[in-house]
Amino acid sequence: MVEQIREEWIQQMKRRRRRKYLAWAAVLGILILITAVYNIWLNRMFEITRYHCDSEKIADSVTIAFLTDLHGKEYGEKNNKLLRAIEEEKPDLILIAGDMVTFPDSDIHVAVELCQALASIAPTYYCYGNHEGQWMHNGIDGETIPIDQYIEKTGAIFTPSEAVELEINGNRISIGGVPQGLSGYEQWGRQRVENLERSDGFRILVSHHPDLYYEKLADVQAELAVAGHFHGGLIRIPGIGGLYHPDGGIFPKYDGGQYELEHGTLIVSRGLGNQGVIPRIFNQPELVIITLESGK
Repeated sequence: MVEQIREEWIQQMKRRRRRKYLAWAAVLGILILITAVYNIWLNRMFEITRYHCDSEKIADSVTIAFLTDLHGKEYGEKNNKLLRAIEEEKPDLILIAGDMVTFPDSDIHVAVELCQALASIAPTYYCYGNHEGQWMHNGIDGETIPIDQYIEKTGAIFTPSEAVELEINGNRISIGGVPQGLSGYEQWGRQRVENLERSDGFRILVSHHPDLYYEKLADVQAELAVAGHFHGGLIRIPGIGGLYHPDGGIFPKYDGGQYELEHGTLIVSRGLGNQGVIPRIFNQPELVIITLESGK
């Protein structure tokens, strides 16, 4: 009799534990489902992130729209939602830091059509990234795509080797671009930076790769630098930041935000799209708006 009661008690405890595990598994499954649905919804739209940069070289304010890492994504038909948001900001200058296309996808019409529209809004400067570089320099089976020629036909300025000099709202603005990462910087990028550093105006360096500022460009003579590439660290942990990028490693230093360099400010965008198997989690795509203002 005692053994029977003991056995019934043991079976009852096992059933309770099983129900408890099933309940926790259900809660965990619901949380995963809610997180997945929330992030699918989150990634269907972009937010606007605003930064300010003060400089004695600025006499009258300048508004810059900064885009990067679209990877062929469209927000509305022909990106009309993105274009409408940019138009409403009334930018004086538009900067693009590359990877608006995705290698090996040969369809580049989204980037070309977008640049066509952007160039009609404000002067547009396009510094290409590694995906454009793959198509222009390597291609597939010897077939390349001259993305630079397509973009230049839209009226946008595509990564010239010399700094571009503009006058905007009475301000002298100099823009240079470095599409290469750390591996190609010494051979192809250093001269571009030195050309920009010789300029006297407010100097803007557009570079696709933020890891350049880990060592090569920490002391660059530019008042403003902008970059992308890291996609915000892909999975963002609230209060900590981006988790990982293949080029930046675990918790990349410049995953997204505003950072102070030795002689200027670095702004890294989390980008507008994605590419690869790792999804964006708690990492909404963003359009960056930078306001240059007078002052130190």
